Amino acid sequence: MEQKNQLDELKTRVDKIESELASVKKELSNLLLESDDSKVKKPTLEPPSQQVSLKPIPKPEIPQKPFWLKENFELFLGGNLLGKLGLVAIILACAWFIKFAFDNHWINESSRIYIGLCIGFFVSGVSLILAKKNFRILPGAVMGSGASIVYISILSAYYYYDLLGLSETYVVIALLSIGIGILASISRLQLLYIFSFLGSILTPILLSQGENSYRFLFGYMLVVNAVFLLVSYSNAWRMSPYIVLFTNAILFDVWAAANIKVSSFFVPFLFLTTTFFFFITREVVFMVRLRKQVITSSLLFVFFTTLFYTTSGFWLVDTFYPNLTPHFFLWVASLTLVASEIFHKKGIFHLPQSSNSKILMDSILLICWVSAFFASITDFTEGKWLTMSWISFAGAVSIVGSKQASKKILLIGSLLWIPALFRLYFLESGEHYGETFLWNYRFALFVVSSLFLIYTYYIQYKKLVHPFAKGFAFIALFTIILGTLIENRYLVVDKYYRNLGYSYVLVFYIVALLLPGFIFNSKTLRVSGIVVSSILVLKLYFYDIWTMSILVRIIAGFSLGVGLVVMSIVFQKYRDKLTKIIHSILVFGIIGTSLVATEEAWAVPFKNKGFKFYKNVEINKAQLKNKGEKFGKIILDEDIMRFSGNNDRRLVYNGHLVPFFTREVITEKGESGEVSPTVIYETSTDYSKTYVLKFPSLPSDSEYTKLKVASSKNYDINVSLSLGDKPDEWKYFEDYHLYNYGGDAANNKDEIEFKNGNFLYARLQFDSKINSLSFPRATYSPKKLIKEYKVELDKTEFVESFDADIDATLYYYENSLHKPIKKLVLVFEDSWYDRNLEVYQKNSNKDEFQYLKNQRLYKTSKDKPKQVINLDYSIYGKIKVRIMNGDNEPLKLKSFDAFTPQEEIIFDIPTQYQEAKQGEFQLYYGNIYAYFPKFDFQESRLTGRDVSWIEGSLGKHAENPNFGYSIVEPPLSIWIIRAIYMLGILAFVYPSYRVFKRYSENMNTN
Repeated sequence: MEQKNQLDELKTRVDKIESELASVKKELSNLLLESDDSKVKKPTLEPPSQQVSLKPIPKPEIPQKPFWLKENFELFLGGNLLGKLGLVAIILACAWFIKFAFDNHWINESSRIYIGLCIGFFVSGVSLILAKKNFRILPGAVMGSGASIVYISILSAYYYYDLLGLSETYVVIALLSIGIGILASISRLQLLYIFSFLGSILTPILLSQGENSYRFLFGYMLVVNAVFLLVSYSNAWRMSPYIVLFTNAILFDVWAAANIKVSSFFVPFLFLTTTFFFFITREVVFMVRLRKQVITSSLLFVFFTTLFYTTSGFWLVDTFYPNLTPHFFLWVASLTLVASEIFHKKGIFHLPQSSNSKILMDSILLICWVSAFFASITDFTEGKWLTMSWISFAGAVSIVGSKQASKKILLIGSLLWIPALFRLYFLESGEHYGETFLWNYRFALFVVSSLFLIYTYYIQYKKLVHPFAKGFAFIALFTIILGTLIENRYLVVDKYYRNLGYSYVLVFYIVALLLPGFIFNSKTLRVSGIVVSSILVLKLYFYDIWTMSILVRIIAGFSLGVGLVVMSIVFQKYRDKLTKIIHSILVFGIIGTSLVATEEAWAVPFKNKGFKFYKNVEINKAQLKNKGEKFGKIILDEDIMRFSGNNDRRLVYNGHLVPFFTREVITEKGESGEVSPTVIYETSTDYSKTYVLKFPSLPSDSEYTKLKVASSKNYDINVSLSLGDKPDEWKYFEDYHLYNYGGDAANNKDEIEFKNGNFLYARLQFDSKINSLSFPRATYSPKKLIKEYKVELDKTEFVESFDADIDATLYYYENSLHKPIKKLVLVFEDSWYDRNLEVYQKNSNKDEFQYLKNQRLYKTSKDKPKQVINLDYSIYGKIKVRIMNGDNEPLKLKSFDAFTPQEEIIFDIPTQYQEAKQGEFQLYYGNIYAYFPKFDFQESRLTGRDVSWIEGSLGKHAENPNFGYSIVEPPLSIWIIRAIYMLGILAFVYPSYRVFKRYSENMNTN
């Protein structure tokens, strides 16, 4: 039995040896076949003796160099970074070109969108060609650039030209972002995903209506973050998580700075907590599974995520529940323990048994737990001494880590540097008065930080504890440069010398780095000098040239962008020719920046096809004989006020536009005079004096304008004025400051100017006790009457909503025709109420509402139901009315009416007409998509001139026989834009999927 076992064992060993011999024979045969020498004889193979060890010889481990020390670092600079900078320059140049074309009226609004979409899809097509040729870096960047151009075109169609609606624009851009995100996931291109993510983030920001729709914002962001979590399931990207985290932090901070106090607690807190778990799950589960280790990037991301959650959550809790901030820190500490539990249950079994990654992740979570727990029981200290203590503590720990060559201590020191430098960069970098340049406490903090950081690196520069330790040197360099730039920012007063000073600071550090870099043959110093030089070049192109003309910007942008992209492509194929290409780019840059832009304006014949209606204008030729500078005047009738807005009126003479402006027609009726009011009540306290006055009834169409306040003594007082129809029902309130110091009456202010002079009773409360006051006269004048037309409101343009955060009812009027709204009339079903009303208008940038005025809504059962809101000036855009309910039920709106005033057109009479006294004038209108042309002719031109008015009369309202839809005019152009977009997307769906999937497979194989 024992002999049989020995035979079996020997047989097994022989079989194993024969298998290995067969493998060796196969490898040698392959080598012989590949050899060019056919005469080489095959070696004779002899079976190895039994004493030969069968254990494989382990290969020596070659330590991995950091990426900046590898040979492909130059490829990264030349073939990657420069190419991306070039694409950015091309995008900027396209934007400048669009603006240049707009300013010079080369093409109309719709054609600009056509061109933008075609360029965007063409650039995207170039990315497919690059992907087919297996360029390693550019396909994703070029595809993202093409998508960005499409994105800008669609956004411009909404934002600048009103060719697309808000909801449609949002859906279109969101679909584009989702499509690019899917393509990024298929191709595993991180840069492409970044384009998609930024597009999805910028969409709600740029389309925001300034309404604090934080529930939608945070709900939308949760969806975006959830998509990021899903994409991360199969992609171990390093840069994108930081971009996502940073964007979330910026969005929350910007929102909180403006709206946290007028919002609720639960929705933002839910967003922060859910986002925290999304990001933590990605690092402790998904990334561990994909990487089979825990890298430094994951550790830092966990720390930054916890820091973001802690700071933002503290802000939120401190605003709503300031007494619970210590409890919140305990809550954060508890969440870090939950994260550790998730790591141990879901992620740790993906790590090798011998890996130290478990200890690293546990350590970072422990640090977060200790920090949160310590913050819960510690009062925060403020001021510069806290910053210095944090810097000193972080510096001491990092120096100890370097001296002891301990990776763990060095990592802890690195984490401690984060809040210290954050406080230094953002809290201690403000302006302080009475400082001396480079000799102040702020700059001393930067110097001390830089010394600690550079000394940490100097201790270990011959033998690094860890490759990331080299970052201490770069952070030290960044800190001292930043500190010097801040000194220049606050202590150089003249803005031109300040801008020049920024360049001098960079040049100083370039020389300070390159010179010793060449003398001591230090690659680190040379690379740092090159990076600072690149910053100086970027400053030249992306800051300095903004002060130049737009044509120079276009030429410089295209030349720089195309040159850098070409350089990037050639660098990947022909790296040895890099120097010649750089020289060529410098030549192009110098030529581009040496050109001087010139602007040329030319008259464009008026195209009337887009306007539905017109009226002939008859000019009073007899008035051309009058003396003075001649200007035309046309009073607009009800037809024009009904069928047009402010933007779609065009005055035309012999087929060319005539410059004009529009103003209200104001007439005065009634009488002027003075009366003496009667004091019907008087009372005083130690600190105030109150009078109630009664005014006589006024003649028809007259109103009170001024009230004289007299005294036998000099005075300087404040007065609160209340007006009403009855002495116990005050409806109008205003505050004034009056003074009379004797002497020249022109230097005194002793009259109250009424903004509303239609009341019979006045109550005046003075802030000091003066017994010698009297009211000798009240002045009345004719009312300024404006003929008004009621606007026919479309139900689709009126929206009612409710804001629960501030207990307010909101009313929106879209005013899509851009009619001049001067008065609003609201009627409520309620019999009694006393509320505060605020009116807002949408600004020209479409991003927020601007406050206009507030007014008290007051009604008893005896008052008329109409609440009249007179605006200070005409509003041509969207209007919002907000009524504060307080603890009351919302008012029930019965009707909402808007009124537009009668207007007149003032125009510059063409010289040709004044000389020949012949030709035809027409007034075209009826195009809701039109924009008001940019005329230099303004009302200020009439000031101080001897004006002779030439009146024009309007003919009959008639339909334009030439009216018709054009492919370059709305609404047909809107459908063409939609068609181009959809056809472009559909044409790219399958080719993009196929090409980038194959591209991803080829990249993984290589």
